[in-house]
Amino acid sequence: MTIEIKPNNCISNDPCAICGARCDPTGIDPFLAGTQRLVCDDCARQHGEAEALDRARAVASRALDAA
Repeated sequence: MTIEIKPNNCISNDPCAICGARCDPTGIDPFLAGTQRLVCDDCARQHGEAEALDRARAVASRALDAA
């Protein structure tokens, strides 16, 4: 199973595609690769995407602060 971190322009509280828990989207979110199915932060971290998720959100936060 591959997870990718990408921008999310539809902020909805959808269930995680892996565990079914409700996701808390922030605008930069984990998805099942090649889909628009959200993955919760816990599952993304369990599948090795903790660094990528934190890094992507930090970059987005800095960009917003600079705007």
